[in-house]
Amino acid sequence: GISGISAVTVPCLSCESVLPGSSTLHPNSESSNDCLCPSGTYWHRPFQGSSVAFCKPCSKGLICLGGTQAPLQALGYSAGAPSFEGGDPTYIVECSSNVRCPEGLPLAGCPAANYGVAC
Repeated sequence: GISGISAVTVPCLSCESVLPGSSTLHPNSESSNDCLCPSGTYWHRPFQGSSVAFCKPCSKGLICLGGTQAPLQALGYSAGAPSFEGGDPTYIVECSSNVRCPEGLPLAGCPAANYGVAC
């Protein structure tokens, strides 16, 4: 062996214990920061200031790409920005026009010259 060097065993933490519902993209990840929500879910905190987060299933009217990204608005829906990072959208409503509520806008986003609930 090599003199002066000792092996250190670091316990492996399951992503499930760090961020329930998550997984890593690659085996042998070395950081809890590698735990990501799968597609169809989003990183969610139940209340402001919560130290607990989990991967929440996507609701109707949202598109959830996974990772740590906030959900996006689905075609024909308008969704309000959460009141805190990782929170639920403040509202999700069906729009009267897909033009006013196109797919893929960030929460609370509207096309140019439109604004408000349901743009």
